[in-house]
Amino acid sequence: MEPVKFAKGSDSLVEGLAMPFFGPVKAEDGIGRDLEGEYFSPRTDFALDMFAVRPLLYHHGLDAAVQAELVGRVADHKAIDRGVWARAQLTRRSEWYEAIRGLIEEEALGFSSGTLSYLALVDGKSGEILRWPWIELSLTPTPANPYAVAGTVKSLAEVARLFTPEPPLTVDPETNTLSRVAIFGKHRLAGFRAAWSAQYIADLPDGAFACRDSAGRHYPHHDAQGNLDLPHLRAALSRIGDPSNVQCGRAHLEAHASAAGLGERD
Repeated sequence: MEPVKFAKGSDSLVEGLAMPFFGPVKAEDGIGRDLEGEYFSPRTDFALDMFAVRPLLYHHGLDAAVQAELVGRVADHKAIDRGVWARAQLTRRSEWYEAIRGLIEEEALGFSSGTLSYLALVDGKSGEILRWPWIELSLTPTPANPYAVAGTVKSLAEVARLFTPEPPLTVDPETNTLSRVAIFGKHRLAGFRAAWSAQYIADLPDGAFACRDSAGRHYPHHDAQGNLDLPHLRAALSRIGDPSNVQCGRAHLEAHASAAGLGERD
């Protein structure tokens, strides 16, 4: 995922690649996929004309402090040869504006798209995302430099303290909402794209993964600091729910899901 940048001469209009075609991990068939083995392609139906207005969120509403607060709106988008490019207008009156602006100036955020789980369709055999009706756009920590923004993944409030004398809003992380994921035959429904780079995952310790076998390490779900990462736990549970994928580590992942109350929200 490429870092977003401010449009020339602006400190509130931010632009970048929202839905890039293909991914950084090349398979034997020569097609680049993301870390979940999936990819957008020129054939993906983004339903670009389905919505007149799309919200801009921070980290898909998963941040404990910011939650699903609107931090801006999508102002423009267009299909280009590398994917779907977007421009978004930040909301200056948001209490998170200064913190987000600072991270964008440091090239520490990128775009990530979201959809409703029951509208998305992924070919479980090839990993091609066939349908992804684009619902929302998020600013999320750039995976190419995860260590620089590790604190903001937990809470943007930590960054906001640098810009405001007022104490940040504190919200119980248990109130976070997460997208549903389900398996249907050869197709998988998903909510949003998890965002860790291949290098970041390669540098993780063995304990960050659910299991290890002769083929390698599988299902990363703890970050570099050892914290449980709920979006990647969701992704791991989704993948292990497909019998054609590696099944080691299922009990470990399900124990995490039970402790986090993920099943209670389904």
